[in-house]
Amino acid sequence: MKRARILVVEDERIVAEDIKRSLSHAGYEVVGMVASGKDALLEVKEAKPDLVLMDIVLKGEISGIEAADRIHQEFDLPVVYLTAYADTDTLEKAKVTEPFGYILKPFDNRELASTIEMALYKHAIDKRLRQSEAWFSTTLKSIGDGVIVTDREGKITFMNVIAESLTGWKQKAALGKPLMDVYKLVDGETGAAIASPVPDILKSKSVIGLRADSTLITKGDKRIPIDDSAAPIKDDRGSIIGVVLVFHDIIERKLAEEALRESEDRYRRLFEESRDAIYVAKRNGQFLISNQSTLDLFGYTRNEIQDLNIQAMYVNPDDRKAFQTEIEAKGSVRDYEVQLRNKKGETLDCLLTSTLLRDKSGKVLGYQGIIRDITERKKAEEYLRRSESRYRLLAENVTDVIWTMDMDLQFTDVTPSIQQILDYTIEDFLALSFTDILTEESYQALRESFPGGSETIKRAVGEAEEVSDIEVELKKKNDSRVWVNVSLTMLKNDAGEAIGILGVAHDITRRKRVEADREKIQAQLLQAQKMEAVGILAGGVAHDFNNLLTIIQGNAELAMMKTGPLDPLFSDINEIKAAARRASDLTNQLLLFSRKQPMQFIQANLNKTIEDLLKMLHRLIGEDVGISTDLEKNIWTVQADRGTLEQVIMNLSINARDAMPDGGRLLIRTENVELNNSAITGRAEIKSGKFVRLSIRDTGIGMDAETVAHIFEPFFSTKDPGEGTGLGLSVVYGIVDQHGGWIDVDSTPGEGTMFLIYLPATAEESAETEDKMIQMKELRGQGEGILIVEDAQGVLDYASAVLKENGYTVYPAKDAAEAMAIFKKEEQNILLVLADVVLPDRNGIELVEDLIKLKSGLKIILCSGYTGMRSQWELIQEKGYKYIQKPYGLQELLSNVKMIIDQE
Repeated sequence: MKRARILVVEDERIVAEDIKRSLSHAGYEVVGMVASGKDALLEVKEAKPDLVLMDIVLKGEISGIEAADRIHQEFDLPVVYLTAYADTDTLEKAKVTEPFGYILKPFDNRELASTIEMALYKHAIDKRLRQSEAWFSTTLKSIGDGVIVTDREGKITFMNVIAESLTGWKQKAALGKPLMDVYKLVDGETGAAIASPVPDILKSKSVIGLRADSTLITKGDKRIPIDDSAAPIKDDRGSIIGVVLVFHDIIERKLAEEALRESEDRYRRLFEESRDAIYVAKRNGQFLISNQSTLDLFGYTRNEIQDLNIQAMYVNPDDRKAFQTEIEAKGSVRDYEVQLRNKKGETLDCLLTSTLLRDKSGKVLGYQGIIRDITERKKAEEYLRRSESRYRLLAENVTDVIWTMDMDLQFTDVTPSIQQILDYTIEDFLALSFTDILTEESYQALRESFPGGSETIKRAVGEAEEVSDIEVELKKKNDSRVWVNVSLTMLKNDAGEAIGILGVAHDITRRKRVEADREKIQAQLLQAQKMEAVGILAGGVAHDFNNLLTIIQGNAELAMMKTGPLDPLFSDINEIKAAARRASDLTNQLLLFSRKQPMQFIQANLNKTIEDLLKMLHRLIGEDVGISTDLEKNIWTVQADRGTLEQVIMNLSINARDAMPDGGRLLIRTENVELNNSAITGRAEIKSGKFVRLSIRDTGIGMDAETVAHIFEPFFSTKDPGEGTGLGLSVVYGIVDQHGGWIDVDSTPGEGTMFLIYLPATAEESAETEDKMIQMKELRGQGEGILIVEDAQGVLDYASAVLKENGYTVYPAKDAAEAMAIFKKEEQNILLVLADVVLPDRNGIELVEDLIKLKSGLKIILCSGYTGMRSQWELIQEKGYKYIQKPYGLQELLSNVKMIIDQE
């Protein structure tokens, strides 16, 4: 329904604002607030309200009462007085202006709303009544019958045009004259004069039909046969205030009867077809007449409702008593709210509008009323109230930020959650524009998405009804940043016109951080995959390469033993040996990089490893780079392969030297550190616990972020071509990873670089021992038998030659089958088996286990050029066999053979 438009006339501004809020809350539209009678008249003319709330006492030339009277007379608007004065004199003055209601200050909202509704309803009824009277007057003037109205004395007060035509008298001339001077009747048969019907009407108080043969004598003495009737005119209390005569010729009468019949049918249909329940009941409450809607509303048949008393239908009997008291005091009651019970016992919320029915003496006989079912409306109101409460609760407690903007994209409202998201108060936020809270990057991104600015945004939201998933970064009040996902929806009024935009912002800062961490982890995964790919390649070629290096290095050593230092070929052979060693080192780097090099872990003291390397480091790095150490005194033990740890320190130290071409300082530091969960970032390899941290820091040229991102990639190097393999840091990364640790880099161009290596600490004591110098003569054998099983002929020949020349008896075999045959024949002579792990016809480990079954106490040495899975290093460690990784040199072979033979 259209909201009622109300003008408030109140010279107290605070009161006026309070009234405005109350009216708005109740659903009315306040079209203006003025403080004087003069302004009220101007505002009424301009705003054209439906109702005026008028303070009786106003300052200025025109009082509230005078202003109300003029508004009522000139504009036909209902006026409801607001007053804090209830004295008789003020009220008597106010009554003269015919107000539509009074509200005493202070008032409550329910009283205000009910008084306004009553005033609007009364004004509408009065207006309809005036219209009805105008219609009645017009109808009387335009109907085809002659109509004459008299007062109680029989003097004419009204004549319609037909009456003028039939009698020959003009109304102006007839007014005030006795009826029979104008309306002369005679008997059509006898010509005898017929007396005035007025006395009989006053006496009988009922309609009197005159004789059908009555004849009217006109002013011009023309005779017109008529059919007429006379009836009393009563006021709303039933008192006769006049008489109306209707007369016409026979044809006119028939037409009038037909019209009357149609009219009765029409009103009967209105009665029966009304959606509201219409009834007539005795004073005691018994139903006399009821329309179909009454039966439908309460679920009774017509016979059932005739035996029903309306009192029994009231849910609260006190409501019935109050209703009776009010209606008999006032004569009528409008929109009286009660709860009635239907046949099923269900409660219905209803509005009663009822009027007293009296007899001729004024005695109350019963009630005629209308019952309107407002159950659904009440439910809707309650639902609306709960909805408003829910939405208010939602708005106050929602974690997302919800705001509204006008069509200029200026904020008009926002939820309290703005303080949690952006640290702004509601007042501070509403003073900002949308661009004020956008970061520069997000502002530029929006400009690209909506090149037309605010007009493009409004057009996009209007066409799609909603634009969602706009991710922008906002500035908080303290200038920190927060990411949000924004959805925009167009707000429209009841006419479908766009009036603003509703925005919802959801905090996605945590999700964006997770995505950033995920991208970082993905990059690390790709790096690991690249390293794994190169590792697979390295491991694949290592076996054949190691066999070749074993042959080259071993035979070079044999040749050097046979020639001696004075032989011209000695230095050439030594170069071959050195080249083989360098090739072996490169192979080892590839294997370490691929993390497939077998390692022998012991409980190691990192400080001792560093101290043992210092002399070599000074020699390698040179005099222009100073080396200093800061080693924690009680350093924790780590489980490590000492050789590969030395490789880490050497590689990082040499890189540091190369980063300081003009000299500098190198600091090597060890520390005990303990990391808890709060120190762990998004990197998967970082764990909590106790660690030994090794840091190697230089004062060199440093690196930028782009370089740091690639330094652990295989074959990546910042050095000139030919100056490095690009494997050094990849090897370092692989070794640290195999030790269960991780490595961090902190570098700034021009300020040097620091590598931080974290190795898990253990609670066990260090198991390191001092190395002993061994002379070649101490490695000679005494004829012990050794079975060599090797499928690479060159390696078999080399190993056989070395052992034979150093006092051992050798039994060479190129595969497992040949080895088994030799062993069965020479079992008593064979003390030790030197077998390759991977043989063409059988696994070397299985072979030696079968040989041990034949001869317990048999000494075993296994070797392999393979790495990783094919070397079966873990199985060899598990079974406790001695293992030599190819390529092995002469002294390494003899030392291991001698050590195994000498073991008890």
